[in-house]
Amino acid sequence: MHGIYLHIMADLLGSVGVIISSLLVEHYLWYRADPLCTLFIAIMILYSVFPLLKSSAETLLLRTPVKQEKSFREALHKIMQIKDVISYRDQKLWKFSSKVSCASIVVQLTAEGNEQSVINLVTQYFKEANITDITVQCEKEAFVEYLEGRVQKWRCCIGEMY
Repeated sequence: MHGIYLHIMADLLGSVGVIISSLLVEHYLWYRADPLCTLFIAIMILYSVFPLLKSSAETLLLRTPVKQEKSFREALHKIMQIKDVISYRDQKLWKFSSKVSCASIVVQLTAEGNEQSVINLVTQYFKEANITDITVQCEKEAFVEYLEGRVQKWRCCIGEMY
């Protein structure tokens, strides 16, 4: 919507600039009015487009929204306070559009941990941080230990190959 607004304003400024420069040339024979009005309009359009370009670049680069960074960190702190949560990893927050921000996280639980209650709490904490789309993955402690063991074996095998 911001781009549409800027396009309409550019058209409006262009029309007003043409009228003003035409009046100055016709009544005062001031021929420099046309290029000066054109230059003024171009500068105004460029000045108003930079925030739109910055916002679009942040969205395309999947950058963490600066306004939500603090609340995201607070939500991560709350997650560590949840019963049966050992740790978290692969936490990501990015801007999907001007109104939609997304987050994903992998939460590691004790063997007794209830995945559904942890997912509900994590989702609640992220929604409090104004994050709209949330993905939560829970892993039990035994699964994490199993994966770490597999990685160690894999590293040993690769070490023997070289």
